[in-house]
Amino acid sequence: MSFDYPLTAREQARLEAVTDMIASRLASEGLTVDKADLLKLPSVRLFILSEGAGLPDGYLDEVKRSAPSVAEQMHKRELARQLENTESDLHKDLSRMNPHQRMAFGRELEAIQKAQKAAEGSSKPAMTLEEEATIINLIRRTADPATKINIARASGLIK
Repeated sequence: MSFDYPLTAREQARLEAVTDMIASRLASEGLTVDKADLLKLPSVRLFILSEGAGLPDGYLDEVKRSAPSVAEQMHKRELARQLENTESDLHKDLSRMNPHQRMAFGRELEAIQKAQKAAEGSSKPAMTLEEEATIINLIRRTADPATKINIARASGLIK
């Protein structure tokens, strides 16, 4: 991330703090953001360069509206919401598509759903050492290799 001039150590620290804070706020909503996109936003640049100014109240709305990666994720969420509603116009549009277009749309939607599940899975708290040891002992006592793998996947030890 770069400005037109080199940042001081204090400005660099403010940059790291604000981008981490915004990224964690968005992650709690299941969204990811490229930190380079955040640097382009006026409210973030103003926060970094001015000591007294804080982030404005609507900074998250600005991020959702202006950061390309977040705006795309929001659009994809809206598509998924419309698909769940059988009365939406999206269903009419889908019925007019040819099979190739429907398959491409379905693949894109599946990728969106996988990304959302991954974001939800990453927000789970890490297990304690005792919980992990209990699961490992359970896996050791299990005879069937397929069951061992299923237990490890369900507990989050492997993906």
